[in-house]
Amino acid sequence: MTVNELRKLLPNPNLHQNTVSTQVRMLESNGFLAHEKEGMGYRYHAAISQDEYSNNAIGRIVMHCFERSYFCPALSWVTQAVTLSSLFMTDRKKKLYVR
Repeated sequence: MTVNELRKLLPNPNLHQNTVSTQVRMLESNGFLAHEKEGMGYRYHAAISQDEYSNNAIGRIVMHCFERSYFCPALSWVTQAVTLSSLFMTDRKKKLYVR
């Protein structure tokens, strides 16, 4: 997807191209997007899958919010909530496929 294609999909499509381009480049520098040369510009695509992003979310919370302490009671609660939520969603998906 090009920056112009992305701009058209945003809630405010009137954002300046440089603003959107800067955000896209930041996502790329953080490893979430990659690009290929297309004409005078670039076509961006996901560099990681949605599952990879989801699986790394808890680690990012630990590093940035809990100062890398895996023993924090709040983190323990968050981890349990995410695990239970994941199990619930997996169970719901299985039920949908059974029908």
